[in-house]
Amino acid sequence: MDIIVGLFQSETLLELIVRIAVAIYLVFIGVIQIPKKKCNPELNLIVKNSVEKAEKIFRIKSKDLLYEQMSMAEVAQESIMFLMREAYSGISKSGRDIKHYNKILFMAEKETKNMIRKFFKENHFTSRTESEFSNYVDDKIEYLINRVTFILNEEYVDAFFIVKRKEVYEKNFLIVVPATKEKWRKMFYEAREIARAKEKEIKNLG
Repeated sequence: MDIIVGLFQSETLLELIVRIAVAIYLVFIGVIQIPKKKCNPELNLIVKNSVEKAEKIFRIKSKDLLYEQMSMAEVAQESIMFLMREAYSGISKSGRDIKHYNKILFMAEKETKNMIRKFFKENHFTSRTESEFSNYVDDKIEYLINRVTFILNEEYVDAFFIVKRKEVYEKNFLIVVPATKEKWRKMFYEAREIARAKEKEIKNLG
């Protein structure tokens, strides 16, 4: 009986998938055998409960965790993009320029969202010490800011816009960047709390 339970004590999603496949294979080839005529209700229940537990763990790790983290991140992203639009509207009154600037921001938001999703998928947030996690967050925030800056530098062409790129950069550096760092930092720490809650949920499965 212990063989079934032991198969699902997995630390990673990949291990979990492999162990599920092994369990199914063992039943299939008869190593774990459930006789048709003399069915063991207790063993049946153990197999059923183990499979259900594995399915729940898989769902939590592969779907629920990322969904909740990204739902929270999208709120942070929208808030940051709002700050950037507000900052730009404070130095540009050109409807055409604001429209095109918003298109650039959409590109930046899409790329940073994809990067954040990648960071969340890598996870390992709860296994880091406080100092390790703080350094990790600082590195990721710096990376995200550099990506946004790169996109603006590439797409914001001075010849097309009335307000020069240098002025936009200075405005963002003074107003947007400090607030963005705080919002992204809060986002990562909230993502870690969600990961901790999901780990607790898995442990409570028994």
